[in-house]
Amino acid sequence: MMPTKVSPCGRFVVLDGLHLDRNLFEALAQWAAKHQLRMQDAIQFALCIFWDSAVDRNRVERTE
Repeated sequence: MMPTKVSPCGRFVVLDGLHLDRNLFEALAQWAAKHQLRMQDAIQFALCIFWDSAVDRNRVERTE
């Protein structure tokens, strides 16, 4: 598992040594620039979309 620490505010986990596919990173960087976002915000947004569409949906399907 990669080294992590909690951010000073306590809300976030800081990942040390995160590796992203170069093509994915470049596409995300272009999207972020188009929407005037920082890369950190774009990555956070992408992870939230993943959570909403993949993880959370599977949890709901299992409980029905």
